[in-house]
Amino acid sequence: MRAQQLVAVLTALALFSNCGAGPSEEDAGSASTPDSSVPDASLDDEALLDIALMTGNATELGLDTIARRLGRASRALREAQETRLASLWTGVDSAYDPTRWSNYVRPMNWEVAQPFIVGDDGHVLASFSIANGGRSAGYGVNVLGQFADSENEAHRPAFVRLVKWLLTGDANAPLPTPLTVTFAGLSSANEAAAGLQAAGVTFTRSACNNVACASDSQLLVVGDQLAVSDTLEASIRAHLTAGLPVLYVHDINSGWPDSPSGRQLLAAMSLELVPEPGNYFAQDKVAAGRSAEALLETARGFDVLAQQVATDAWRTDFDWSRCTSSVGATSCSDVPGLTTWTGDVDALRAAIDGFSASARDVFATPDTTVLRLWSLWADVQRRGRHYPLDKVTQPARFQAAFIADAVVPYVRQFAPAQSDLGTYAGPAQLAMKPSTTDEAVRVTLPAGSGFTIVGRMAVPGVTLQATLVDAAGASVALALNTQRTGSTRAWDTDGFNRPRFLTSPKIPLSEGRTLAIVGPYGGTLQLHYADATPGSVVTLRLRAVAQHPYLDETAVGDLAAARVAFIAALNAGGADWAELKLNGVEVHTRVDKLREVVTDEYANDTERYLREINALFFEDAYLLAGFALPNQPLPARVLAQCQTLGWDCTNATWHRPPGVQHINVDVSAHCGAGCSGNPYDQSWGLAPRGWGESHELGHNLQTFRVYDDRSSEVSNQLFPLHKNWRLFREFADDREADRVDYRAAFDAIVAGKAAANPIDGVYQRAWADPEYAAQNGLRMAFFTQWVHYWAQRENDPARGWDIWTLAYLHERIVAKATWADVKVSVGYSTYATRPELDDNDALLIALSWVTQRDQRATFALWGITTTMGAQAQVSAWGLAAEPAFFFANDQTNDHSSAVRVDMTVAVPVWPL
Repeated sequence: MRAQQLVAVLTALALFSNCGAGPSEEDAGSASTPDSSVPDASLDDEALLDIALMTGNATELGLDTIARRLGRASRALREAQETRLASLWTGVDSAYDPTRWSNYVRPMNWEVAQPFIVGDDGHVLASFSIANGGRSAGYGVNVLGQFADSENEAHRPAFVRLVKWLLTGDANAPLPTPLTVTFAGLSSANEAAAGLQAAGVTFTRSACNNVACASDSQLLVVGDQLAVSDTLEASIRAHLTAGLPVLYVHDINSGWPDSPSGRQLLAAMSLELVPEPGNYFAQDKVAAGRSAEALLETARGFDVLAQQVATDAWRTDFDWSRCTSSVGATSCSDVPGLTTWTGDVDALRAAIDGFSASARDVFATPDTTVLRLWSLWADVQRRGRHYPLDKVTQPARFQAAFIADAVVPYVRQFAPAQSDLGTYAGPAQLAMKPSTTDEAVRVTLPAGSGFTIVGRMAVPGVTLQATLVDAAGASVALALNTQRTGSTRAWDTDGFNRPRFLTSPKIPLSEGRTLAIVGPYGGTLQLHYADATPGSVVTLRLRAVAQHPYLDETAVGDLAAARVAFIAALNAGGADWAELKLNGVEVHTRVDKLREVVTDEYANDTERYLREINALFFEDAYLLAGFALPNQPLPARVLAQCQTLGWDCTNATWHRPPGVQHINVDVSAHCGAGCSGNPYDQSWGLAPRGWGESHELGHNLQTFRVYDDRSSEVSNQLFPLHKNWRLFREFADDREADRVDYRAAFDAIVAGKAAANPIDGVYQRAWADPEYAAQNGLRMAFFTQWVHYWAQRENDPARGWDIWTLAYLHERIVAKATWADVKVSVGYSTYATRPELDDNDALLIALSWVTQRDQRATFALWGITTTMGAQAQVSAWGLAAEPAFFFANDQTNDHSSAVRVDMTVAVPVWPL
């Protein structure tokens, strides 16, 4: 028996020796039946670890064995990479400026690739690699084009040393003579050749200008202008294996955008681009004179973390008193040394996530020993996890868990479930039953890009198989979960009460290929898509997935029966999460949160709850904003006003809703109690009549702001205010009746009118405070003024809110229509081209044009300044001037009590 075990171990070691054996990267991640056999207990820990490094199964291992091996392997890798990097930078300056028109090229597999240039702000601007037995490098900018234009010249000496290393393996060796270079995939090969020559490299240009014929050259220079193909990555890999060095430059004509062909080229080198917008905003670069020590620091990789793990030497010197609390969460960014430590963890996470994001299995990819060790260590570390964790009282457990949560490879054959999922999910998710046969799942894509609910769940620790049968012409990927990272408040006391990264990377799918996907947490499956035709159907074949309460109200079929099934599943209590797919909105909610609302507010009438989600929450907001919804025309009175003004208010392109809105309903939001975005998050049950729901949705719809950020938490309130107005009128449900502070607004205006400069006097009292949600009720009164005004003008209380619908329609026509065709009809006759106005100007023009009155007096009354250009436009119409107005009211939802006040008198009097 012992001999058989020894043979097995030796065989395992031979396969794992990374000497050319093992699967190719094209095959990495393909699904097969996992080997569930458990190694014999008589094998020693080191032998068991050797086997685990092949299988990815650390079931029989403890932390110490993995940690010690990780420390040794990581230190050896760091030393080798430091030696290479030191050679490249010997005797040359560090200065490097790619400009904002550049991207980042970072290692995909840090074991065979490493940063060459790291900016002063920490971004990897260029990298080099020994992947596939060759030598290659990639820049996030067309550095050759820069050299040709006499830019970035300080980098030329370092670039030449890199070229020498590419060609000879020794940055100190002379350049080969003669030297033949092939240029391919560049917007200007002549410019690239001129740049190479300007750098001081003497060469002969090959007659070949594509990848296929480059084998006769000694250096291949490639750019991102090549067409995407199924063979491009393999071709570059073959060249590297054959000994042809490859230099990638991100073409300067492409600037910072992503490049599908660039990703293919770099993948062969084990390098990758980062997502847009690259370096556009950061504008990272390297100043001259970086020390040799600082240069070598960029080669440390994750070794600092690895040594902490290996020696169990966790930090005890973090000064947690420097943490601060704001908007319901704790920030520790001012703790000395913490940002560097968490930056290392984030870099490790990016390296691991890169495998999932390229659908590769780290355990089936050659030259990944260190990353495999990290993955096994994280698997075992999660085994004994118990929440909550506290950074102050449990520094070792906290830091180990903080790192392990960054190491979750999803494309693999085996991963153990984490038994304690904290506030994310409970025993029900761990006990869900996976399917045992293949199932065809058809997913309708609701838009051209985004993500949508699949209607199935991954079970923690259960390897599912996913095959893309038909992509319907779209680019698609699969992901687990939708939570944003802030929903785990790791820095709060007892806030680290669930895994930190519940949402997986997007795992790309390709037709006909089956992937094995497994994670420690499980979760809802989401289909991400791009370049799609709305309404098209993607077909997946899934196995080993579970079903949870899920309702698709967009599907063709018996909706009544689907609702009955959903309610039954919801009441059965077999899942922690439920999902709703409606037209334009998709909800991802904890079951207990949903049940609480349905029970407490709807007396278990789930049917009424679902109706009101559509009518009162979602459709109400989108119709107020004038969007074109299926089978939901705009009110006839709004369409009549559009016709009078000469507007196209039914154009499906201009007025289509802004993509599918996703909502996470969880115990914590990404920020605060509710956090806008897509998804937007809320930490209470989704209530169709709730204020906060429409507040957060309104953030994604709001357009009109006064003084920009001073209305960020105000103009979005139009949507809950309108809903509450409807609830009062239609259901006698008077909610949030004191939201709008008319009296405070009136008093601020009256006091400001008495100042030497009345406009500034009101501004100082109403708009000057920049704090979050400052004077929210007062500022809301400005926006409700126009509702009262329009209801009075139209002599119809039901029509008051139409003014904001018309303003939204106006804004979209101004932004999207052909300018010459519409500028007169939208009131911009003095602007030859589409202007970029500040919010005050745009709002003045919109409200004046919609009402066909000169409204400058009311804007001045409210302390709102506008430019001479906007005022000249309003004056050019020759419209009647509306006297400054103010509508007083003593409650929010009952507009019948609003009274117009004469604001032309010296001292206006409050009428109520």
